[in-house]
Formats: sequence, C-alpha cells, structure tokens
Amino acid sequence: MVRLLIMVLMLLLVQGVFSRDAVIAAADRYQIDSQQSQVLIEVYRAGIFSALGHNHLLAVHQLAGIITVQPSGGVSAELGFRVNNLLVDDPGLRKKAGSAFQGEPDANDIIATRKNMLGARVLDAEQYPEINLQVVSVLCSATGCDSVVDITAKAVKKRYSVPLQVSDKDGILRVNGRFEVNQSDFDIKPFSVLGGVIKVADRLKIQFDLVAMPI
Repeated sequence: MVRLLIMVLMLLLVQGVFSRDAVIAAADRYQIDSQQSQVLIEVYRAGIFSALGHNHLLAVHQLAGIITVQPSGGVSAELGFRVNNLLVDDPGLRKKAGSAFQGEPDANDIIATRKNMLGARVLDAEQYPEINLQVVSVLCSATGCDSVVDITAKAVKKRYSVPLQVSDKDGILRVNGRFEVNQSDFDIKPFSVLGGVIKVADRLKIQFDLVAMPI
C-alpha cells in the first residue's frame, strides 16, 4: 500500500499536478543550531552604591526550537531554554561585550550571582525550569523585519515587538537583533542587598544571533 502511494505521488509530480516549488515550500522548517546560536542578556547594576557591584553578562546555552516558514510567507517559531543552563559572566564573552563589562568578577562572585539568579527570589529554577518564546508573526520590508514575540517566564506571558534582521544563505537561516524587557514584567523583583543600596536594575538588554538549519 505504501509503495502504491509513493508511485501515485511520483506520477502526479511528473504530470505537474504537484509543482516542485510547492513541494519545497511545504518543507520550509528550520531547527535552531544551539552550537552556532548565541543569546546574551545584559544585567546592569543600580542603587546609590552601584559602583561596588558588577554588571553581569548571561549567555543562553542549549537554546532549542523550530522556525516554520509557511508557503504564504508567514513565519512562526517555538523556542526555549532551561534556566539552569544559563552561563554567568564568561570571561571571553565579557571581553567582547564592551567597556560596561570590563573587569572580571572572581569565582566566588560568579557562584553567588548564579545562586541568587536561580533562587526563589528571582528565576526560581526549581519551580519554573524553562523560559519559552513564541514568535507569533513577522512582517518584513526592505530595511528589516518586525516580529511579535510572546515570552513566558515563571508562568507569566508577556508580548513584545522585536526588530529583526533575517538572512537566508545556502539554505541556512540567520536571525539577529536586540530588544529590552523588564524583570518586573514577569513579577520578578530585581535582586537587592542592604535595603536596595546595591541592586540589579529592572531593565535587561537582550541581543541574539540565531542560526537555524533546514530539516
């Protein structure tokens, strides 16, 4: 039965009932390459004694997901990562990130930052192990693309407008851009000590460079 179905489909394709373009268009799905993709989250110090603290740089590791391009041109995506895979203050990444991240926190500082970040007061990784992103729509022009993205963290979903630059070379999809969110958008109170004289700023800056392979 399967062999007969394949023969019928091949005959229809040869006769032009299904065009080659339609067959290719139906297969426009891409899988995120976690090894080549990079998402960086810039976390800034605040408070009247902010000079005693550090700005922090988080890197998303093992981002997973699928990007789908419909024959009509519509684009959607489902992406996500586990928060306990976040890399904190990698020295090589800090050096590339600019003057705001010069100087390296010591090993104890990094351990403490990670513990605070994953703890119940901030991301609560034990209760909410993943952050998920859903690309709802993408609208492109000659100068770039604008997307609507839903982000879910700690069971709170918020919608953002995210500008994108998109390229497709040799069948490999590349998407990059920058946007900002507030921790308080997700009912997260920014971490602070000593009554708030040293604290983390509410606003986070996020930059991403995603590589996706056809599947």
